[in-house]
Amino acid sequence: MLKEILVKKKAQEDLSNEPKLIKNKYKSNSLKKALEKRENALIGEIKFKSPSEGKIIEEELENLVRKMEKLNSLSILTESNYFNGSIDYLDRVKEIYKKPVLRKDFIYDKRQLYQTKRHKADAVLLITSILGEKLTEFVQLSNKLKLDPLVEVKTKKELDLALKTKTKLIGINNRNLETLGINLERTKKLSQYIPEEITTVSESGIKDIKDIKELEDYCDAFLIGTAFMKSNNLEKKVDKFLCA
Repeated sequence: MLKEILVKKKAQEDLSNEPKLIKNKYKSNSLKKALEKRENALIGEIKFKSPSEGKIIEEELENLVRKMEKLNSLSILTESNYFNGSIDYLDRVKEIYKKPVLRKDFIYDKRQLYQTKRHKADAVLLITSILGEKLTEFVQLSNKLKLDPLVEVKTKKELDLALKTKTKLIGINNRNLETLGINLERTKKLSQYIPEEITTVSESGIKDIKDIKELEDYCDAFLIGTAFMKSNNLEKKVDKFLCA
């Protein structure tokens, strides 16, 4: 699935005119600092569709943001083919949400980092299995652009690569990006190797309070998307998770 997403994305995306100079004077909000403000910090993810769920929700982006405004930060899917996202969503979200916003996409080219900054994101997801040995360069450029890099890993080998960089945020993806299956044990297994000064985020498969209670001793924050997007009462769901 990951290879399929990347092939289609590279075929459709034109980065040739993406400037390498950022003219906007937008001052980033630190995702790491936001997550350090409370135990079991939450990143709420907005996505309208996903490969594992299909179409999830039909609602105005701004309405979703307002219903999730109590959360520490938001993750915005900007990939268009499989998640119905758009890079312009970042600008729209930042118009009404003043806390950190993470761009979640499949980053493979450094020009995408300039693009991310230009659209006023505060942080960017870097997937280790995509970048491989180039990960260090992408983390360095992200830091230079004052974009907090959230480095995503799924295996011990990927984690070892992530720990060689200067990232202060590591996300453990509980989903197998090929089979789309979920394994929460992955957070428990990999988190033991992450130094205390690095903020650890458990990503994917967090469906209810029970999952948070199960993993709270193994990570600092949770990235939650589908559980919010499929809720019949999003504001109530947010409050419930915040009280976990």
